[in-house]
Amino acid sequence: RTKALLYIVDIAGSERDPLEDLRVLVNELGSYGDGDLLERRAIVMANKIDLVEKQRVPEIVGSLAELSDSLGIQRLDDVHAVSAGVSG
Repeated sequence: RTKALLYIVDIAGSERDPLEDLRVLVNELGSYGDGDLLERRAIVMANKIDLVEKQRVPEIVGSLAELSDSLGIQRLDDVHAVSAGVSG
C-alpha cells in the first residue's frame, strides 16, 4: 500500500557517512519482504544542513543524488536539503 518512500539522511553526523547511511537504508529495504519497496517512487532529503558548512551542502547533496541514481532509487525530484531541527 505504500505509494512512495521518504529517505531522510543526516548529513551533519561527525561519526557517520551520509552516503553509507543511504546505502544501508536501500539494502535494508531491499531485504524486506520480496524487495518490491525499492520499486516505489521516493524523495531523498539531506537533513541538518544548518550544522554543515554552507559551501559543503551542494557537494553532499550532489553526491546523494548521484548515489541514489546508482542505487536505483526512483526519485520524484531532486535531493532536498532541509533543516528539520526544532529549538526551545
